[in-house]
Amino acid sequence: MWIAIVFVMFASVIGALSTAPQATLDSRLGEARATSLAANLVAYRSGVIAYANAHPEHVGMVTQPLYPTGYVPLDPPLWTNEVLADGTILVGASSAPPVDIDDKIGKLSHHSALAGRGRADPSSEPPAGIRGPYWQAHRE
Repeated sequence: MWIAIVFVMFASVIGALSTAPQATLDSRLGEARATSLAANLVAYRSGVIAYANAHPEHVGMVTQPLYPTGYVPLDPPLWTNEVLADGTILVGASSAPPVDIDDKIGKLSHHSALAGRGRADPSSEPPAGIRGPYWQAHRE
């Protein structure tokens, strides 16, 4: 009996997706991709911060972040980082992400001014070779 229920549910989903306009599906796919990339940035950032806090003498790029359990690095890598001498930690995209993730980063950071493209001078270049959205932190 449960197999029939699962089959009916699966058929319902397939039917609903087949009637949805292609533009709606593309929009949902882009939304899902942006959410996934932003979540990947959050996990990468956590690893960089953990390394910087565990190695207070470190200045420069963190090449071996202490990633959270289950983190899967992107291939090819999309994120870069820099730890400045004053303890500021910068984590962001090394090139423009394939989809816009600024809104997702804003939501994940609770709209922190240190996330996304929130710079005092928006015309200035992002620091440390970062070419896309970034999220600042500070060493503990």
